[in-house]
Amino acid sequence: MGTIIVKSRNILVLPPQLAKKYGIRQGVKIFFEEENDHIKIFPISKAIIDMNKGFLAKQGNLLKTLKKEKEAERKL
Repeated sequence: MGTIIVKSRNILVLPPQLAKKYGIRQGVKIFFEEENDHIKIFPISKAIIDMNKGFLAKQGNLLKTLKKEKEAERKL
């Protein structure tokens, strides 16, 4: 874990080791997800997209998957 400083205009600069490890470079899209008291950051690269293509087809249809996820959330 490391610490970064927020630059002007709310720009975050990642340490080079993290950017390299996760394939984050200029032009890569980043997905942010809020979770309670923190933010998760996911790089969206072609490799990630290719890796996840069709994952819902393996588990059934999208609606069934969403219903199961919602039921699990309600139990929390």
